[in-house]
Amino acid sequence: MSKKAHETALPKRRFPEFQGKEPWEVKPLGSVAKLIKEKAGSKQYKLMSITSGAGLVSQMEKFGREIAGASYKNYYVIRKGDFAYNKSSTKLDPEGQIALLENEEAGAVPNSIFTCFRVNEQIVSPQFLKYPFANNIHGKWLRDLIIVGARVNGALSIDSKHLLALPLALPSLPEQQKIATALSSLDALLTAQTDKLTALQAHKRSLMQNLFPAEGETVPKRRFSEFQDAVEWNNCPLKEVFTIFQGFAFSSRDSALTGARWLKIADVGIQKMNPDAPSFLPSTHKEKYKRYLVREGDYVMALTRPLLGNELKISPVNNFFDGALLNQRVGKLETENNNTFVYYLLQTSRLIAKIKKNIAGTEPPNLSAQHLDDIEVSIPERAEQQKIADSLSSLDNIITAQSRKIDALKLHKKGLMQVLFPSLKAND
Repeated sequence: MSKKAHETALPKRRFPEFQGKEPWEVKPLGSVAKLIKEKAGSKQYKLMSITSGAGLVSQMEKFGREIAGASYKNYYVIRKGDFAYNKSSTKLDPEGQIALLENEEAGAVPNSIFTCFRVNEQIVSPQFLKYPFANNIHGKWLRDLIIVGARVNGALSIDSKHLLALPLALPSLPEQQKIATALSSLDALLTAQTDKLTALQAHKRSLMQNLFPAEGETVPKRRFSEFQDAVEWNNCPLKEVFTIFQGFAFSSRDSALTGARWLKIADVGIQKMNPDAPSFLPSTHKEKYKRYLVREGDYVMALTRPLLGNELKISPVNNFFDGALLNQRVGKLETENNNTFVYYLLQTSRLIAKIKKNIAGTEPPNLSAQHLDDIEVSIPERAEQQKIADSLSSLDNIITAQSRKIDALKLHKKGLMQVLFPSLKAND
């Protein structure tokens, strides 16, 4: 909004009991909040920081250690219901983050990169106000007021008077509390569903460890009942298990606005394809380069920077990429074994550790057949491969469905935020 704040505002939707009630008042943050200047001194407080998506967390949780050192005495002390503004710019939050302290009675944050404030709870519910901040209302207001390139002790250079001039649209306390309760309930549901996803992912990791043999073993810890008395798994080098068919070095001059999908490294994620940055080649290339077509159900892997952390960038081709043309430095798995079994075999921690060791010391890290061919693995007969592949695929389907449920809840929350809060224009 302009620097002269609107006097009132109305959201697109209100709960029934507030329909027709007085409009929301728009007032500057400074009229309902005061800056916190209390320093930690010699008193002991839990040291806090801000993590994107999690808000205020302990430094131990974020960094694995406390990082205050001699500067601790100057840390700002915040208490339950207070807000802390981390002025560090990140990719997700270029204007910094504001978070509410709600799970601790008190804490301390670095005075060098934080501005802290406490609201008048006779006027504003902190639980209500945390949602506009989570929706980056402050960033939209401050982005034109930040001195470009100016940093003090690693923090964005933002005058506190600009923060306190931030316009807030505030309904009555009962309406604030109603909105906060509704959104908190949705947050609780999101947390529960996210915990369920985490548990499913942990179960998959455990299952992977038990369904594939450990180092030096020829049978896994856990076999399906029908294979309990089956022969031991066969030891062999990876070159006898599968081969990598590499894509073609298409020229950027061939790029088209529409046509045949061009499958590049950026399209290959960890166990899923990334459809967000589509590239195309002329449709005529499909016939000319048909050897490089991939189909839904194929498995492809990134051959440059193939690892992200301790996970391999390998994914099943989905229907969105069905009929795409494979680019250079992307490989397609080809095998006489069960293709899905090999896909999971390549995701085992034992094999990833060996791949990581073999490509270490190169920049950028490039994966080739030579890095894989002589790695020793154990594989079972075809029927047992199929059973393992079916079991893990079934679990992956459950994990995918759970991820989609969470995405749908996040989208619902985003839409709810848009209608429950008035839209205020940014600075003129």
